[in-house]
Amino acid sequence: MTYHKSHSPSLSKYSSTLFLLPAALTKEEKLKGISAELGTLTGYRVMTFPELISVLSSVGIAHPARVVSSTGELLLVKGAVDSALKDNVGTSILYSMRHSPLLYRSINKFIRELRQSLIGSEDFDKAVKPLKNEKYNFLASVYSLYEKNLLSLNITDSIGREWAVLKEFEKESGLPSFISGIEKLVIEGFYDLTAVQRSIVRGMITKGISLKIIPVYSLENPDATRAAEGLLNFFETMEDLSPDSIIFTHSAEGGGHPVERGDTSINYLMRNFLRVSEPYDFIRDDNVNLVAAPGRYREIEEVGRETRRLFSAGVNPADIGVVFRDIAPYGEIVEDVFRRFNIPLYFRRGTPLLASPIIKNILSVYDIIESGFERERVLKLLNSDYVDYSSFAGEKGIDFDTIERIAADAKIISEDVEGWGNAIERYIRQKKGDAGAEMAVKCLVSNFIKTLKGIDKKQTFKGHKAALYKVIEKLSIDRVKDREDMFDLERREILSLDVFKEAMDEIETAFKDIGRDRAVLSMEEFRGIVLEHLREKNVPSHRDRRGIKVLSIMDARGLKFKYLFICGLNDGEFPANEAPHPFIREDDKMRLNMAFHKRIFLTNKAKWWEEPLLFMLSLGMAEKKTYLSYSYLDEKGRETIPSIFFREAIRVLGESAPLKKIPVSDVVAKLPEALEKDELLIGICKALSDTKTHDRHYAEELLELIDNKADNNKEGFKGNVLRLKKVCNVEKIRESAAGDDLRWSGGIADNDLKVRLKNEFLGGNNITWNATMLETLAKCPFYFYMKNVLRLDELAEADIEIDSLTEGAIVHVILERFYREAQKMGLLPCKGAAEEIGLLEKTMAGVFADVEDKYFVGNKELWVLRKEQMSAMMERFYRLEAGLDDKEFLPRYFEVRFGQGEDIPPLKITLTGGDVIYINGKIDRIDASTDGIRVIDYKTGFVPDNKDIGKIYFQIPLYILAAAGSSSLHEKQYSRFMGFYYSIRKAECREVTDIKDDNGNILLDEYIFGSRNGAESLSPHVSSGKKRTMQGDIDRLMLHIRSGNFRAEPHDKKDCENCKFWSICRYIPSRGEG
Repeated sequence: MTYHKSHSPSLSKYSSTLFLLPAALTKEEKLKGISAELGTLTGYRVMTFPELISVLSSVGIAHPARVVSSTGELLLVKGAVDSALKDNVGTSILYSMRHSPLLYRSINKFIRELRQSLIGSEDFDKAVKPLKNEKYNFLASVYSLYEKNLLSLNITDSIGREWAVLKEFEKESGLPSFISGIEKLVIEGFYDLTAVQRSIVRGMITKGISLKIIPVYSLENPDATRAAEGLLNFFETMEDLSPDSIIFTHSAEGGGHPVERGDTSINYLMRNFLRVSEPYDFIRDDNVNLVAAPGRYREIEEVGRETRRLFSAGVNPADIGVVFRDIAPYGEIVEDVFRRFNIPLYFRRGTPLLASPIIKNILSVYDIIESGFERERVLKLLNSDYVDYSSFAGEKGIDFDTIERIAADAKIISEDVEGWGNAIERYIRQKKGDAGAEMAVKCLVSNFIKTLKGIDKKQTFKGHKAALYKVIEKLSIDRVKDREDMFDLERREILSLDVFKEAMDEIETAFKDIGRDRAVLSMEEFRGIVLEHLREKNVPSHRDRRGIKVLSIMDARGLKFKYLFICGLNDGEFPANEAPHPFIREDDKMRLNMAFHKRIFLTNKAKWWEEPLLFMLSLGMAEKKTYLSYSYLDEKGRETIPSIFFREAIRVLGESAPLKKIPVSDVVAKLPEALEKDELLIGICKALSDTKTHDRHYAEELLELIDNKADNNKEGFKGNVLRLKKVCNVEKIRESAAGDDLRWSGGIADNDLKVRLKNEFLGGNNITWNATMLETLAKCPFYFYMKNVLRLDELAEADIEIDSLTEGAIVHVILERFYREAQKMGLLPCKGAAEEIGLLEKTMAGVFADVEDKYFVGNKELWVLRKEQMSAMMERFYRLEAGLDDKEFLPRYFEVRFGQGEDIPPLKITLTGGDVIYINGKIDRIDASTDGIRVIDYKTGFVPDNKDIGKIYFQIPLYILAAAGSSSLHEKQYSRFMGFYYSIRKAECREVTDIKDDNGNILLDEYIFGSRNGAESLSPHVSSGKKRTMQGDIDRLMLHIRSGNFRAEPHDKKDCENCKFWSICRYIPSRGEG
């Protein structure tokens, strides 16, 4: 290293001083302070340690080796690990982890920690050999291969460059030109230094530079700042260092001069934080404020609201800071809230690149491929604002709603379950009429899948990059630049795309640097490398230096703010949880430290003490007031635990610190606090509906004021408010327990509509009922109103396997075919013969084959399991049937339809006032004897209890009535009528002989026909007596039709769990029960 003679030192006050500071922003603030003091911006030397190393490298090393990027380091480590494992060096647990990115990251971190402690591979190998540990020997082998690769490629890593700088710096006796003339070195704001940094400082002292240290260690609270004790000990043990060289500031404020803020609750908290002794002499002020919010978003909203209050009080935005232990989980939230509240923002590092919507879209192609082209993932990408799929659609083109509808109707799940093309072809075969749209969707998706599959192959990084860029071009993602309606968000996406491409070029350069540009990678390997590199990338945004600074605590060290928000004080966030090393345990760290006779690796316990120190540094940044906040609910609504630091603040300050807990229900801002148009709109509507006169008058005056300034060509803000108010009033009516107005709570109030409803459902001309409709009306009138009156439905969601209804339909088809064929072959009743079992197996195989050919069956593996389950279920049912002692009844009719265009007409039931309903249905099976018939209803799921028959369930009574009255089924009149439920799944049967009633049981004949002898009266009627009849129960249900009242009053609250219409229902349990 060659040093030159220095120029004459400046006469400026600080020209002979070199300041070393922990962060770039601290450096900027220091320069501002000096220039404000001396009136000039030049002639001062203020640096961070990385900047000092960089300058020393540029002037002191004649032929420096090329420095490989962090991605290049990781790739070199991966290559060394793979080579060591290939040579059978390493433990079985390491070999089992060889495909985990965590393994390579952890070993890379391990090697960096060794190198930061000035330990080379030879030193490490020499130290661990006596330990005779297979794991340590493996790490020594990896480290040796890593250093050999650096040497052979004539490259170095960032720490290797520091080694070279230190070597040259220690070899020369003079100082480099840029720091010649330096007489004093000031180090402030650090709580630790690396071995290289300590050696450089020691070297500068040896070369005659005096030292001034402003440590962050607190003499007032040494427990909370013990993480800085090691660096303090290092300075105190330096030879020839004057005791007055170490200057302690008040309460570990992180360097600089003490803040003149008096004895406030902030200082009091810092003095007593984590102190075992009980606090005394409480300081009662509002300088420390505690906030608990229901979620991160609401936490940042409260920061935004308090910030706007400070603005109103005349506070300069530059005097406000918002800090986090880890800013990543909050970055997007802060941007969104501050944009909504129109708060100027300064993001030091910008927003994470991986949080950019356009980058998420690009990387989602790999998720789509790995998911087997799962329907929801494919549709999400095609529906993105950043994607144009027209190049896949051909000349005609097709809109997204059509794609989504056809994908749902065709029951598409993924390529793994059933190919998109096959599913659409199956759907076309079932569909009648024109299939042009379906063929267009098939063509589009086929081209889309073909394009994406082009990147799923092994190739070089350059090849993968080119293939990905081809997909980006094909999806027109990169054409966001061509949009004419580009707003600020789109501008940032353009910048995100540029940063992404720069990052891809950096990775490609890293492959070249380490000589692996021709290495072949799988798609998974390529994706892992890209994600690893992009994780550290940020998109520069919101660099308004006049705005509020939003920073991580590490970046904010040494700064001062009049008002400071310390956010994210949740357990596991601050203090941060140190992720355990996958294979270097705590005892390993201690053994290795002992082997080197110095602390190289911090145990998790020792590293934890960095967290209280950072919290103390955060508190020290606040000059007037600080706000400590945490979110007491996570993103899934689960309760979370506040940080020990938050709890400590409560313990130390007691009642002196105001604690504000924001309720979950507090979602509407008070009108005077509305900070955006939407909040103002909702606030005005809420106030207009309020009973408080003052709030109403305030809202009305504000509304008139806004309306006077509204655009005359539009309906204006007032019109929007009045519309929203109307909706709010409707919601209030719907949720009201009084609820006399049925218009908005599930009912028809208009008399003309009531007449139309009655004519349609009770006139006997239009609507034909069935047992399921009666069941729906009895279970929940509101559900019936949505489904059968308004005829609403939701988009069908395909599952990965057939649902229970489809399974039930398959079982019914199997039983129908089996009994019909057995009847032809003379095998009934079943006796358990081998011929019958063979017929059942043949029938099941035929039905399964038909289903597979014509219908959706879901995941193939799950379908195989489902067939096995259904087969076992059918065999159990057959054994039950064959084992019954009762041979009086013989199975005679199967899947008998009435009122559905067959020979059997619908049931006609006359109700009160001459109202008539017609009922159709399908009877699963009818058995006959010499004098009676038995109606059988198959159930693969729930079997109704006798107490609910006639209240909820009408199938058995209605089917008996239909079977008994059908002349086309019977040549004679029967005197006995029975009902049977067959539980196919449980292989159980239950006879229905009577109906349970509060006043005693009613025989089934009496309930159906109103007479104990059904043969005498097959004409159902409404009983005039007190005893219940089927017709009377149905007549009572029809009161809903006559009155138009379909309020949500479910028979059983459990029915609400799987309701399709839950999002528009306003059922209140207490009201329903009352």
